[in-house]
Amino acid sequence: MGIAIIAKGAGFGSNNIGVITPSSNVPLVSIAIVGPSTISGTEADYSVTYEPSNTSQRGVLWSITSGGSYATINEQTGKLTVLPGVSSASVTIKATSLYDDTIVATKTITVTFVLNVVMNFTELKTYNQTSWQVSGGEGNNPGNPIDGRAYYYIHADDNTKIGNNISTLRNVTGEDYGAYQLFKIPIPEGATSVELFPIKTTQFSGYAFVDNSDVVTGFIYNNTVNSGTAATYSIPAGSKFIYMSLSPTVFTNTNNGANLTVTFT
Repeated sequence: MGIAIIAKGAGFGSNNIGVITPSSNVPLVSIAIVGPSTISGTEADYSVTYEPSNTSQRGVLWSITSGGSYATINEQTGKLTVLPGVSSASVTIKATSLYDDTIVATKTITVTFVLNVVMNFTELKTYNQTSWQVSGGEGNNPGNPIDGRAYYYIHADDNTKIGNNISTLRNVTGEDYGAYQLFKIPIPEGATSVELFPIKTTQFSGYAFVDNSDVVTGFIYNNTVNSGTAATYSIPAGSKFIYMSLSPTVFTNTNNGANLTVTFT
């Protein structure tokens, strides 16, 4: 009785008699990049295919060979992040084998990231900050357009208060100034400016930019009432939210809030 030995991966053709190539050590021949050729937004994921498909020599290093001022790429994961304000720019990415740096693949991508996020009054109500309510303020201000309560407002009369926590800048308005409703609005990733329509603040109230710890990074301040005029402001570095105050007067003077919008770009 004979014994048969079967070697997986062996080739016994006329030109390959007795040559064994273990399947666990199949050399890489080439790679190809898989992913979108056009991006309209903030990011996209890229990967590679391997030839032969059963190679064990997997893994690549990602880089950008041109268009680095328009996007960045994670060198391990292949996630491409488009930078704000880019419109129809060309970016070429490259994947280099970790096993053989002569084996590479490239792909040219058209990228666009023009941010335009609009929040209207209905959406803004999502960010109502009831934790700043005046003590005993239930019904204190029936003219409040949302729930009739009285709230603190932001005392933002000068830039020397930048660097303070927002909690140190709130004043109890009582019924003297009608009390303001406050919203904490998240700033979309990549936004560099914000347009407010209309910009209306009174007394010493204002809008405050803050970071993730509620530390003030900047203000939008006005001590007059401006009706029906859109105004655009640059967003200070490190800002993650805007605290926005809204009085009943603003609400009723803007078609019951229908025209009150915040636009990030």
